[in-house]
Parts: sequence; C-alpha cells; structure tokens
Amino acid sequence: TAKAENETANMVESFSEYVVSFYVTNPAWHQNSSSVIVWTDDYFRIAEASMNKPGTVFSGVEFGSDPLKVVIPEFSTRAIGQSSPFSDQLNRITVTLVSTVQLVGANQAEVTVTGLNA
Repeated sequence: TAKAENETANMVESFSEYVVSFYVTNPAWHQNSSSVIVWTDDYFRIAEASMNKPGTVFSGVEFGSDPLKVVIPEFSTRAIGQSSPFSDQLNRITVTLVSTVQLVGANQAEVTVTGLNA
C-alpha cells in the first residue's frame, strides 16, 4: 500500500491532475499485474474504485505496461532436430526458439547453442 500526500498545500484541488511516481524492485519470479484500487476517507469519503491500466504490449510482453507485471526472460520453446541420422550423409540441424521477451535488434541478436560436436 502506498500513501501519497500533497506536501505543498493543504488541499487537493478538484479536477486537477496529480501525478505521483515511485520505484520498486520487481521480484525474481513471474507475476501478473493485480487489481489496483484507489480511495480516500479523509475529509470526504471517495469510494474504492479500480484504476485503469494501460493493457498494452511493452518490449514484446503482452500487458507489459501494466504495473508489476513481471516475466522471466526465457526461451519458452527450445527444440532441436536433424534431417538424417545416417553416416556420410548431409545432415541439416534445425533449431526452433521462442522468446518470452523481445530481443532488441533481433536481426543482429546473438544466440549461442553449445554441445553440437560433430
């Protein structure tokens, strides 16, 4: 729970926009954005209401602009196969990867695959 206070005045003007920002550290695990509620019960009571979230893609992550939506960058699909197991034959190795995040500069992104010793 975060409590925002107006430190420069004794009141919040009606129909005036107030913007508050702060930093948090995201956890090391996946989580969806939860419902965010706003209210006040000081001088006047303003009932609880759900806040609007952007709901947009950020860096290739669906709903990535919503507060505290966290994904773990990983390859959700990691598949490898070959075209031929026979000796003295041309063998095509096919690697299929699907990333959970947008790889910046994907045309030049460097991905390393090891363990292929011919």
